[in-house]
Amino acid sequence: MRLSACSLTVFSAASSRCSSSATRLCTAAKCAFASRIWTGDGEDMSHEEYGLVGSAYHIVAFQPDTAIQAVLRATNATVTMASLGAIFGMTTCLAAQARDAPDDPLNYFLGGCASGVFLGARTHSAMTGTTACLGLGTLAMFTKVGKAEGWRLTGPPRM
Repeated sequence: MRLSACSLTVFSAASSRCSSSATRLCTAAKCAFASRIWTGDGEDMSHEEYGLVGSAYHIVAFQPDTAIQAVLRATNATVTMASLGAIFGMTTCLAAQARDAPDDPLNYFLGGCASGVFLGARTHSAMTGTTACLGLGTLAMFTKVGKAEGWRLTGPPRM
């Protein structure tokens, strides 16, 4: 049985090992706690950090009346981004485990789509959920394909 990259990262970071009969369940449970998008280098900002940065900009741009409103606004955005990361990671890992295809871009599409559905549920809007599902799923899939094939958006040209 092959494990996905996310599963291997979380699995190797854990101090305990799973028995062979419970490998799928244990690996999926450990992936549920992974809140980073797996790209291979392990140096991406976590979704909590994206939430904090976004909250800071939002608080500066639209200044709240009280400090309590500022804390609530920052907490709301941070928790939302952390939830998106956890949902993405869990769905991607579970799809990879269920399909026995650890590096398939479809797993990343499913993770992005699940995150988009969460956004739709959070905003109580089916249209937001549908467009976020398609948009985040497509973005995640192309990010996975781009990293695998060495696509670059910026930087000096290769010689």
